Amino acid sequence: MSMSLENINVSLSFGDEVDVSLMQSTSISLDTLEFLWGLHRGQIGSYTSLPANSLRLQPALKKAIQHEQVALLPPVSVLKKLFDLQTRNSKAPFGKRQIFTGIIPFQSSYEYRIVPLKNLSFYIRDPTTRKVSPIKTASLPSFECHAHPAFVLAYASDGLIFPPTIAQNQLKPLGNKLAECLMLWNSTAAVPLEFYKGSWVGEFGRSVPAKWRSLLPKEAPVKVAVEVEEKEDEPTVKRRKLDVEVVVADVKDSAVAEKTESIAIDKSKGTVIDKSNGIAIDKPKGATVTDKPQGTAVDKPKGTTVDKSKRTAVSKTKRTAIRKADSTIVDRLDRTVVDKSDAGVIESAQMKVAKGKGSKRKRT
Repeated sequence: MSMSLENINVSLSFGDEVDVSLMQSTSISLDTLEFLWGLHRGQIGSYTSLPANSLRLQPALKKAIQHEQVALLPPVSVLKKLFDLQTRNSKAPFGKRQIFTGIIPFQSSYEYRIVPLKNLSFYIRDPTTRKVSPIKTASLPSFECHAHPAFVLAYASDGLIFPPTIAQNQLKPLGNKLAECLMLWNSTAAVPLEFYKGSWVGEFGRSVPAKWRSLLPKEAPVKVAVEVEEKEDEPTVKRRKLDVEVVVADVKDSAVAEKTESIAIDKSKGTVIDKSNGIAIDKPKGATVTDKPQGTAVDKPKGTTVDKSKRTAVSKTKRTAIRKADSTIVDRLDRTVVDKSDAGVIESAQMKVAKGKGSKRKRT
């Protein structure tokens, strides 16, 4: 015969049932249970709110369990599965442990039996008539409830470490395995350092074994919340050219006038280069416009050549050329030789033009 645990008591007086959260009420080391059951430290907390972690008991029966006068045990076959799992997990690599629910899965109900540890009187209540009757210990029925066997064993079996004579007959099929299991649960000796990595002393309200205490932080690491503010993309900052004001003075021809333009400084050569028209400006003098290869500068937009020696501007539209050897300007259109020494124009119809770069000039 099987009946509900709410209808079994150690007192003639039945009252309202009380709910017991098993894993929050046990005195057994939770670190050891989690390690042997294939969990990580603190993971048992995810099971505490499940129905499988609770029992509904008569108040008097709850008190008897807490005082180790009564124990609750699942069938021997279930206990052996749990013991074998713990043995394997204690020897397996930390990451290869198997979780306990893979061996004993959650289900709607499990069967249990009551094991008296003291000479107590027991009573049962008929679930239909609500009539209460005494019952002999040897005739105590098994009962069913939804609590998981591992949780029930951890909560209601402390008194079985050193079982009294009255319970030895019921525990005989288990041999010494039950006592060894319960003794192991009450110690953290089997728990390796790997189990505590990432934790700290006092986490989850638990202490840490003395042998590992110095290797773990004494308090929780400080977590700094970093707020990331999203900003619009800022425009790319481009390198600005240096605006340099350069004035070309003493130029008689108005074709070359005052220049104020964006000028870039060539730092490697110490010159100022007008990038718009390719003119190099001698920086130290500031006002000399110089053509880099020949020492003259040609203002391309205005088509004017500037002679450095006398600041004379000659219009290129007349196709004029400068001969450096004798400082003479030759007008190619009307074959006129201009003597720069006196800034006058001397016409010579009979004059023979000297050779220039391997070619001869014809007479006019």
